[in-house]
Amino acid sequence: MDPWKETEGDHNWFTRDRRHGEDMGSPFNIAARSRGPNRALVLSDDWILKADVRHSFKAHTGGIRAIDAHENESFFVTGSKDGLVKCWRLEQAKCQLSYDGHKEPVTAVNLLDGGRRVASCDHSVHIWDPESGRRLFRIGDSSTILCMYPFVHQQVLVLGTSENTLRFIDHNAGTHMYEYRLYPSLSGSLRSLAASPDRTWLAAAYNTGMITLLDQRTGLLHESWKAHDGGILHIEPYGDNHLLSAGPDKCIHLWNVKTYPPTIVKSYGGLTHETLSCFKQHKKELIVGLGDRIGVSNLEEESTVVRTSAKLIHKA
Repeated sequence: MDPWKETEGDHNWFTRDRRHGEDMGSPFNIAARSRGPNRALVLSDDWILKADVRHSFKAHTGGIRAIDAHENESFFVTGSKDGLVKCWRLEQAKCQLSYDGHKEPVTAVNLLDGGRRVASCDHSVHIWDPESGRRLFRIGDSSTILCMYPFVHQQVLVLGTSENTLRFIDHNAGTHMYEYRLYPSLSGSLRSLAASPDRTWLAAAYNTGMITLLDQRTGLLHESWKAHDGGILHIEPYGDNHLLSAGPDKCIHLWNVKTYPPTIVKSYGGLTHETLSCFKQHKKELIVGLGDRIGVSNLEEESTVVRTSAKLIHKA
């Protein structure tokens, strides 16, 4: 039985309301658009994203550090400082299962193999069954795991370690496949990993603001560059040729990684009055967590305006 199978009544309410709602506000603020390769994003007050809080509830006793959703958007998992990972059904806002195998705060979670497994990290990685809560494998006895990234359509999980290595794990068997050692000159700790869908490059981001680009097949270094001032929060691929990165400078950059050196295609900045906590690329859209607001921008459009929701009122 697939615990993530979509049931009757599950639907993509957020996308439907945002795309097909008829009262979506006035057009973009033309003054917010700028030209040139380093266009800066500005929050638009003329176009307000309509969003309602469908459910608000106390999910954990500690702060939530990680979240991942199934592709059908009916289920999601959360990891917290309280050391728990919880599986939720969106429509009922009901916890299906709570995994308590971690001894430290959970820093990352990923659904694997179509939701039939979950990987969660607290400096070691636990791979477990979300239907029964049974732990299948534990990885990370010899070194601290700082970040992880699942390869889409492959049974491979890449782990970034405190020893400046990338370990490739077969998450179906729980076995070590091989590893790449990153260059020691790249000082700092790993923060985030990303890989291209065509399996050609792999990117690693550091707490120093550096990004290094590797050949995914051989581990050879392609390029290393300073992407942000300060530690990078998160990176994600956008197609085969582009990479998104966010830093404490409150900017999200879209990089063309096929140029030498990598160049900025768009710069999503201007978020000086907001708390940039996270972002997610979904198809052609950039979804940004801005404190108690949600921001959305179309990556294919010339405009770099972020449409923001009204302040989301939570009633827990």
